Amino acid sequence: MPEAVPSMVSQSFAGLFPSAVIVTLAMIVRYLFSLTSLGSIHQVIFTIIQTPITNIGNSLWALLLITLLSRLLWMIGIHGMLVLMPILLTVFMPLDLQNLEAFTNGDPLPNIVGLAFWILCTSIGGGGATLGLNILMAFQSKSKQYKTLGKLSLPSGIFGINEPLIFGIPIVFNALYAIPYIISPLINLVIGYFVIKIGLAPAPSGASILGMPIPIVFCRFVTRKLEIRCVTIILLVN
Repeated sequence: MPEAVPSMVSQSFAGLFPSAVIVTLAMIVRYLFSLTSLGSIHQVIFTIIQTPITNIGNSLWALLLITLLSRLLWMIGIHGMLVLMPILLTVFMPLDLQNLEAFTNGDPLPNIVGLAFWILCTSIGGGGATLGLNILMAFQSKSKQYKTLGKLSLPSGIFGINEPLIFGIPIVFNALYAIPYIISPLINLVIGYFVIKIGLAPAPSGASILGMPIPIVFCRFVTRKLEIRCVTIILLVN
């Protein structure tokens, strides 16, 4: 462009050509996929990639492995849930959607395992199910520092946010807290799974909710039933 044209204008026009090429290629790819029996690239990804992964992940063992990896990452200061979120959303969110569809149609829920179940069992008070620890610190701790930290962290812990505890105690890089922090959510998952399996509590209806007050309000939205069976599973896994 002429030198009189401001640089910001010329730079904006410089990006038009590659943008046009990308849009054109995307339209060509979309058209080619429309000629196939699958219809779109999204359906191809779902059929070839997501469906097999979902079939593998539809088990308690897969959820236990994800939980173990998440907790181990947290122990070295890495947000395990965010790192593994692509897997959680790809593998376990479709299971929640199946439950939600069945619940809407009045059919039996096909899955126990899912993202909602994982959140319900492993995020009581935040990652690692630290609500019990938070309450003990706030009201029973002999350490003034821990008691103050517990009281400050409790409001956010009720909503599933426990970073003040994880970095305030700290739990990260702390071998003393590593064992209960890693094992507790695994035990919660096993207990929660079999409590639902034997019919003592209802399975989550598919609503994957983060940040809801746990346990009572979360139960109300996930199961749509505020009943003694739902409270029972929360008391058992916590």
